[in-house]
Amino acid sequence: MRSGEVAGSYCPGTYDLAIDGYKFCGIAQRRLTRAVAVQAFINAEGCGRAYGEIIQSFYKTAAQGALAEQFPQVQPERMASLSELGVPGGVAGVAARLRELLQTEGEASFSLLEACPPWLVREAESAWQMLKGRQRHLVGSS
Repeated sequence: MRSGEVAGSYCPGTYDLAIDGYKFCGIAQRRLTRAVAVQAFINAEGCGRAYGEIIQSFYKTAAQGALAEQFPQVQPERMASLSELGVPGGVAGVAARLRELLQTEGEASFSLLEACPPWLVREAESAWQMLKGRQRHLVGSS
């Protein structure tokens, strides 16, 4: 697996994830004064190329009349799903692995906040506990 921009993929960025040059995941972060949001798309199953063709068609329709260099030039063949890349489990497997990681690694992420002001650490810990309570049915009962 490799991280870094996959040229020709849709939504290309620094935090793309690829196997053998085929993008299956894109991760985006947004940092604000008192918050961080991390979002990802993961092509777990299905046809990555077909998804790429849909996005390519969208850009061509949306950019009618624009020069080619003014909108992303998607190469659908640069995309794949994890199932196409030989990773078993599909959507259910990816979701189970993410839940497992959140249960085992999630709390450790607060050690990264040691350089933050104490009020921000307290606020982050409070928000974490609230989210865990809300999402207990998704993450499990720990």
